[in-house]
Amino acid sequence: MRFARTVTSVITSGVLLMVVMSCGSTTNGDYDYVTATASVDSTKNPLLADLATWTGTPCTTGSTYTITNDVVNVTVASTVKQTNVGTSPLVLQKATISYSPADTMSPALSPPYSPISQSLNGYTVPAGGTLSVPIEVAPHSLKDYFGSALVCTANSPVYSYNVTIIFDAVEQLSGTSGSFSSGMIVRFADFADK
Repeated sequence: MRFARTVTSVITSGVLLMVVMSCGSTTNGDYDYVTATASVDSTKNPLLADLATWTGTPCTTGSTYTITNDVVNVTVASTVKQTNVGTSPLVLQKATISYSPADTMSPALSPPYSPISQSLNGYTVPAGGTLSVPIEVAPHSLKDYFGSALVCTANSPVYSYNVTIIFDAVEQLSGTSGSFSSGMIVRFADFADK
């Protein structure tokens, strides 16, 4: 027997909110044969996303910098519900990364900077197993967006965001689709120039 599940998305002030309403025992990440969870690498939470990797002394004549994406490994785990019923891998489809200001100094972000979608084609979580999935939580485009405000600016702040990573997946055997999420904190600044 399947339980009904309704997912409602609401966009308020540039922030994506997900409200999951379920009947019975169905929860977010609950599929026919497995339950899925995600956890961010604890050594990268919070993540200090350095906007500029400098060549030479930061912010001096002749010095240059490059921008590099920050990637965080998220462990996606699949737990088999009942081995006598069957098992099924989960095929990951995409991750949606949303940013919500963690303090009053950090500006709200709107599209195309939040939410950001990342394709996960080719990532399959084995039934009862785990998979490390690289997620770009501080992509080049977002770092470049903050650059003029935070690189080589006197007394520039550190922008802090609560980040929600929502995974969309399909259970291979049943075709059941659903989502599950994990959260972390990302701080953006030119840390070498602080």
